[in-house]
Amino acid sequence: MRLSQLALFVSAALTLAVGCGSNESESRQAGVSTAVERVATTGAAAEESGAILRASKKDWLERLNANARDDPAARFDNPTEDEFLAQVRMAADEYAFRIVEARWLEPLQAAPLVVVEAADPVKLARDTPAILRLLDPQAPVGENDWEGWAFEGFFFEARDTEGVPFLAVFNHWRGADRGGGEWARSEDLYPYEHG
Repeated sequence: MRLSQLALFVSAALTLAVGCGSNESESRQAGVSTAVERVATTGAAAEESGAILRASKKDWLERLNANARDDPAARFDNPTEDEFLAQVRMAADEYAFRIVEARWLEPLQAAPLVVVEAADPVKLARDTPAILRLLDPQAPVGENDWEGWAFEGFFFEARDTEGVPFLAVFNHWRGADRGGGEWARSEDLYPYEHG
């Protein structure tokens, strides 16, 4: 599949996954839905993985901005930026990753974007649910998976030591078009169960 076709496919898959996110009970527990795309780890993998993540981030940012315009009344219990950055540093120490980027975006309220690098992708993938419970917390609120989040959106990307992305988890909770997803370059790197 050519790169431009792959990017279009992934964008369509992400749109579908985000639209379906709140319908799956497993996704509700994890706070994400899935966009499934398997990418080999050699050769063109770096270029393909980079293209997939660029498309995912672009889609996430567009949804954040559109939802900010459509639903300005929604409120989220954001920690301060300093509190959040302290949590990122603590998670880096505890889960053995290096912080590449931590951006504090504010479509209306906070929507952090965190990029990390890990020497052991499989270990980081297994640790990602615990990492996200620290960085992107959700208060218990019952049946609605979109309620109780600290942020209106969150994007977490992990790269290997060569700088090649191997997983991403993302969400956006403002407005009617809310949901989330995950991507991994191989099946063993998905942090959450998916179908």
